[in-house]
Amino acid sequence: MELTLGPVLFDWGRDKLLEFYKEAALWPVSDVYLGEVVCHRKRGLTLDDISRVGEELQKAGKNVVISTLALVSDDKELDVVREACRLPFAIEANDASALQLAKGKKCLVAGPHITSYNYDSVEFLKGIGVNRVVFPVELSKDAMEAIAKNTDIETEAFVYGKLPLAFSWRCYTSRAFGLMKSNCKIDCRKFPEGMMIETLEKRPLFMVNGTQIISALTMNLIDYLDELKDIGITKARISPQYGVTGDVIKVFKDRLDGNISVAEADNRLRPLEKTGFCNGWYHGKAGWEDVRESAEWKSLVIE
Repeated sequence: MELTLGPVLFDWGRDKLLEFYKEAALWPVSDVYLGEVVCHRKRGLTLDDISRVGEELQKAGKNVVISTLALVSDDKELDVVREACRLPFAIEANDASALQLAKGKKCLVAGPHITSYNYDSVEFLKGIGVNRVVFPVELSKDAMEAIAKNTDIETEAFVYGKLPLAFSWRCYTSRAFGLMKSNCKIDCRKFPEGMMIETLEKRPLFMVNGTQIISALTMNLIDYLDELKDIGITKARISPQYGVTGDVIKVFKDRLDGNISVAEADNRLRPLEKTGFCNGWYHGKAGWEDVRESAEWKSLVIE
C-alpha cells in the first residue's frame, strides 16, 4: 500500500500553498493531488503555478494528479474544469463533466465525489477509461472489500482528514459575512481549517469551508492499515490539514513500514488533532463514532 496526498480543500493563499507543495516533494507519498475541488473563486494557485508545481513534484518522483471541482453549477465553473483537464497530468474527476472532458488521459481517477458505491458502478467507470477509484468516504470496510476483491482496478481509500460531506451552490462562509457568492471577498481565507459549527452543548459538529461542509472530527483509520491492505486497497489518502500534514504522513509511513505499533501511532497522532477522531462509517456505523477494536488500543485506554 502507498500513501497519497489529497487535494488541499481550504484556501491557504498562494504563498502558503507553494511552500506546502515544496515540502510535499520530500514526503513519503507516491501521488500528490493538485487543484481546486471546492470553489473556483478561491483558487490559490494559477494554472501556470499548478503546471510548475506539478513538474517539480514529478522531478521529485511523485505521480501528479489534478483534482477537479466536485460541483459544477454554471459555464464559468465548467470552464475551470475544462482548463484543468487540459493540463499534462493525470486527472481526478469529481463530477461527470470531468469524466467526459478527461477522456483519453493516460491516467483517469474517479474521485471520492463520484458515486462508486458498488461493483457494477466501478466496472462501468472502468469501461469508460477510469484507471483508479477513490472510494466515497461513507463506504464501510465491507462495501470496499466487496468491490476491491472483485475488480482489478486500482483502489484508494480516504484514511485521514476532515470528511467532505456536502457541497452547495451557495457559499456558507460568504453568508456568514452578509455577502452572496457572486460578490464574495474570499473570507474563507481567514479560516485555514474552516469555520467551526457546534451543537447547543458546544460540541464540535461541522466545519464550514466556503461552499462545502466538512466534519469537525477527523477520520482516522491508522488502526486499520493492515486490514485495508488485506482487502485489496492499494493506496491510502491523507487529506491536508493546516500545519500538521507532514507530521501525520510520517506517522502513517512509520506504521505502514511496521516501525511503530498501533498504540504508538495513536499516541503520536493525538496531539496533532484539535477536535477528536472518528471512524464510524468504516464500521458501518454513524460517521461521527470512534470505534477502536484493536487489542493494542484497548490496552492503551486501560492504562
